[in-house]
Amino acid sequence: MSKFSYRFDGSSFTGQRYTYAGPSSAPCRKVLGPSSVEMISKDTNWNLSGNNSYIFSRSRGIFTGGVSGNYYGIQYVDIINKGNSSIFGNLTGHRGGYLGTCSSSTRGVFAGGEDYDDDTKYIGYITISTLGNEEEFSNLTNAGVEVCGCSNNTRGLFAGGYCAHCEVGIGYTNIDYITISTIGSSTSFGDLTINGSGRAGCANSIYGIFAGGFYYDTQGHSTNVIDYVVISTSGSTSKFGELTLCEISLSGCSSPIRGIFFGNTEFKDVKDIQYITINTTGNSQEFGDLTISRISSAACSSQTIGVCAGGLRFLEPSGTLNVIDYVTISSLGNASDFGDILSKAGSISGLSDCHGGLG
Repeated sequence: MSKFSYRFDGSSFTGQRYTYAGPSSAPCRKVLGPSSVEMISKDTNWNLSGNNSYIFSRSRGIFTGGVSGNYYGIQYVDIINKGNSSIFGNLTGHRGGYLGTCSSSTRGVFAGGEDYDDDTKYIGYITISTLGNEEEFSNLTNAGVEVCGCSNNTRGLFAGGYCAHCEVGIGYTNIDYITISTIGSSTSFGDLTINGSGRAGCANSIYGIFAGGFYYDTQGHSTNVIDYVVISTSGSTSKFGELTLCEISLSGCSSPIRGIFFGNTEFKDVKDIQYITINTTGNSQEFGDLTISRISSAACSSQTIGVCAGGLRFLEPSGTLNVIDYVTISSLGNASDFGDILSKAGSISGLSDCHGGLG
């Protein structure tokens, strides 16, 4: 869990007083014992007394865009407390689905996607703790949809994508990077092993992971390849391993130890959840099942809880979904109900202020 911890002894304390400037819903937890936690609401004057440990934690997940009546909004959830999403703000222009995302502990970034049925290079950002609309950040190298994003607390990566409105499908291999805290143009990082889009991204503070997707030659093909990079350097990807099946339009999230993929098989609905151990190369393994089969969902996480929202179904009943599921990342098993997003949407994107890439 992303946190600031202080221990207080009587009337004195060690460390600095921390003023919380984020969401008003219970951002601080007072640990009373091994299994007893008292939630404390936002306040600039904390009652810092007693032999207690206070943990100031971030827990906001963001979902944005989606294909369902061209939804251009941004919504949020509290990952710790669970429940339905609430409105956060709006995207710039008419960018809908297929956005790439990354985030630090304070800033969320959205890249690429479609705007009025055309591909865009646009990169925008939000301050995660403050409700409001997306603002301009910079541009990607290529205008494309289904870009894959991942990040640590400093650097965000955007990989691949494809030209959805070219006469012949064109998949990109390039990886761009940004410094999340600094507004400005993206820079070339390296290349993927194969071109394409629809990958799932996740990370810890060292490694960025890109899994599955759809690549393009004379025809399109799904892939089961998992690639990785060292986020703090630059260069092309190396092979990490393989997914259990060739998969497209899956979504990913992570703790600092484990990456989770909520996926599908090529043009079929499945409930599969897979996982990898990020510091150890190798193939994915079975984690459990979602509550309902889907593709093109959004994923975000805290450092303990993985969340999967929305998505599309090919099989009956077909259409978009508003379901949010969650899993405990450290424990194998099936997903449970978290709540609902504001409206049914597929090709939706997610990020958070407390994911595994933040350490």
